[in-house]
Amino acid sequence: MEQGWSGSILSGRKVNGWLEGEGRCVLPNGVVYEGQFKGGNFHGKGVLIYPDGGRYTAEWEEGLAVSGNYSFKDGLPYQLENWSYLAPSDRRFVEEVQDGFDPQRTVQRRTEKLPKGTYDTGVGYFNGETGEIRSPDGRSLVAVPNALFANWIVTQCKRGAEEPCEKLS
Repeated sequence: MEQGWSGSILSGRKVNGWLEGEGRCVLPNGVVYEGQFKGGNFHGKGVLIYPDGGRYTAEWEEGLAVSGNYSFKDGLPYQLENWSYLAPSDRRFVEEVQDGFDPQRTVQRRTEKLPKGTYDTGVGYFNGETGEIRSPDGRSLVAVPNALFANWIVTQCKRGAEEPCEKLS
């Protein structure tokens, strides 16, 4: 692997100083191209892999995509026309479209238990004693809300129980 003039990290066979055949290019913005090269350009079959997990698989000619398809991290293919995912006529998520519905009243993803006395803000846990919102693992500071926002959190967000709830009969 070597760093190119643009800051990209390149790996593969070189001919006359240019990537040729199968190779890999990690761009400075984190996007990765894996596929065929000709004269240093994307050429042939290749895929751009984005930091968020999305993928653009295409046929390339001298650096330009001549045909291709984008798919999101979860495998859902993007459609420019007749987009039906989460449309008013069908509100199912991609897993439900691909795999159908699970039996009702089953729980695959349980809500994680909140630390005692904290509030779930969606971006981390607010601790009223310290006045901080920390990441769910508690390692990093996310924010220190002002008094107005802290009051909103305390009145609107889910709170970690001080003690276990009573069992209802």
